Amino acid sequence: MRKAYVDYIKAIGIILVIIGHINFANSNLGIKGWIYSFHMPLFFFSSGLVMKSAVVDRTFLSKKVKTLLLPFVLWGLIYSELTIKNIAYIVYGSYDTLKRANSLTSLWFLPAMFFGIVAAQFVITILNKSYLQVLSICILGMVGITIPKYELGYPWCIDVSLLAAAFILLGFLVDQLLYNKSKIVMFIFFAVGAAGTMMFRFNVVQENGYVLMARRYVGNPFLFFVVSICGCLMIYGISKLLDNGKLENKFLEFVGSNTLAIFATHKPLIKICEEIFIHISLPWFVELVCTTVTVLVISCFLVVLINRFIPILNGKNK
Repeated sequence: MRKAYVDYIKAIGIILVIIGHINFANSNLGIKGWIYSFHMPLFFFSSGLVMKSAVVDRTFLSKKVKTLLLPFVLWGLIYSELTIKNIAYIVYGSYDTLKRANSLTSLWFLPAMFFGIVAAQFVITILNKSYLQVLSICILGMVGITIPKYELGYPWCIDVSLLAAAFILLGFLVDQLLYNKSKIVMFIFFAVGAAGTMMFRFNVVQENGYVLMARRYVGNPFLFFVVSICGCLMIYGISKLLDNGKLENKFLEFVGSNTLAIFATHKPLIKICEEIFIHISLPWFVELVCTTVTVLVISCFLVVLINRFIPILNGKNK
């Protein structure tokens, strides 16, 4: 049975991604820094919410290749000029090589998710005690932070996938613990998590000015993990509250179940909006809201077309 609140989490996450990428409307504000402090861990966390003990066999790997790695390669080629050098960069699969291929750098997330899920699945299946899984989270997080950086990044974002696995395992454990908790408990997690995310202001990220998980620019590791976990709990809490409401939110469910295609199509749409707002003088918050709504609506329309004609681009089969 599909968990609606997981779709809500993913929907909120992709909306935050869109807002965070609208640089022309929020580049001088704290909005971007706040969003980037937890939004990518949130996606990994959400994947853990639907995991269960399963053997990592050929069938399991084949499914993940079709839903994550194949779309990664296809979108990478779509956004890049098809030269042997660029193809090699895309196949290498790091944030930096995607950038050198002039492809969509955001695609780093897909191989990191693939290897993160595989690693987390091994832990869940082999180490079935909660305390061992907590220990695994600590080890994966520590290694993922401290492993030496490499100029081109590691192939297929293997280094970042260690951090991804830690957050995936966190999602798995949190859902086991909090699945049947009351609305009051969920509200507390939302409120405490929201307050905790405000600590992002104390995390100085020298390299980028804000957290960029793709390159492991996280600033203070302790603050990074604390703020990321708070952000995950905040969105988890509000999504569970929405799920316990009387009305189903079909729009959020649709967005949440199609985040891959929205993730892959929204940046060019933001660029178009930016070109429009160059000629229109409006307050930054109006530009931000208008661009977010426009990009989300058009992306959803594109999702319908993709699912109808090229579903593999959205990690789906007909």
